[in-house]
Amino acid sequence: MAPPSQGLEYVLRPPSCLTPSAHLNVARFSPSSSSSSSSSSSSHRRRLLIGASDGTIEITSLNSRRPIYATNVQEHCTQAAAATSGDGAAILEAHWLSASSFAVQTRAGRVLIIDADAATNTTTDSIENEAFSFARMTSDGAGNLLAVPTASRADDTGGSGASAVIDVRSPNDNVAVVNPEKAGALCALQLLGSGAAPLLATGHEDGHVRLFDLRAGGVLVKPTASVAPEQGSNSSRSAAAGGGVRGEQRATPRWRLAKEGTRDVAATTPVLAINLPPDGRGVGACGGATERISVLSVNAAASVDEVMQVQSHFTMREGSGGVNHIAAIREESGALFVTSGWDGRVRLWEAANANAVNVGKPLTLRYHDRGVSMCDVLYDKAPSSSSSSPSLRIASAGRDGRVALWHV
Repeated sequence: MAPPSQGLEYVLRPPSCLTPSAHLNVARFSPSSSSSSSSSSSSHRRRLLIGASDGTIEITSLNSRRPIYATNVQEHCTQAAAATSGDGAAILEAHWLSASSFAVQTRAGRVLIIDADAATNTTTDSIENEAFSFARMTSDGAGNLLAVPTASRADDTGGSGASAVIDVRSPNDNVAVVNPEKAGALCALQLLGSGAAPLLATGHEDGHVRLFDLRAGGVLVKPTASVAPEQGSNSSRSAAAGGGVRGEQRATPRWRLAKEGTRDVAATTPVLAINLPPDGRGVGACGGATERISVLSVNAAASVDEVMQVQSHFTMREGSGGVNHIAAIREESGALFVTSGWDGRVRLWEAANANAVNVGKPLTLRYHDRGVSMCDVLYDKAPSSSSSSPSLRIASAGRDGRVALWHV
């Protein structure tokens, strides 16, 4: 699966209600609206969810290239206006939960579930995670679970490294908290797995990627795997079960990492972006505040020393800075990664499952004149009538207030 040739398809106009100094943090393709999601016509029926630093939310039709919905998070937070004004209103992340509803995370520590149906346009839930954070929330892909940064009261550290796993179908009743000790601030999150056995990957200020196995009933049943990608060293941590029972109305979280000793690991640059295989098996990548990307081999079913291993490093252009986000398209042979760079570049590069040391030469897409906050990918495997090869579309949201759509 080699990186294809580049092609800037078009650039969306900045949202009409966007303030002049605001930048874009989010651009996400909607889920497929038909069973034939691999067809070209289906991809054009999709929409793009856009979120900005001033609280602006916009949904744009990829067919007409025009906005079909617009709002601001402050309109949905009348009871906490002070907490969602200014920097607190900034949208850090947004995830589609269904064809018309989505979750929005604000800088002030609030998660909103919004129904964008024209007849309702209502906030169906408002979740307080009490964390004024830069770490983006993550979804399980099915629209059932969210993992968000949270301020844990479990210790006296302020909970800056803690994250909560929330079932959006019952957000006040089904909360799990993971709070690794001495990890520093939480910088990145990714939910993996599905059903009764979700996995949570976290990136922290200490330069480690940690993988947690969360099981139904509130038991942390497997040891935590921890790897410091910048150094290429592995360390393991043991954990004990904790938390409450499903359905209990109390503040005790369902899952909590117990306090335990750990081997000291020298501090490295923070992990700001993670993309591991959704099923916990295959090739993954993570990056931070330098131009180096670490390629990881992941097998959640392996022994603790082999759950995650650093296989190689991919270096972007010297002096290009770090990455804000990593997206990926996966096939049996490996993955095609798409990175959002501080230097305004979108880079595509390939890594094989069988030999993660073999990392393909990157393809660089240039448009944005400021950093790229996020990229999302839309992949059509089946050839359409007008093309004999698979189609890959990329949406890149930039700090220049623009969304670029690429067809490569």
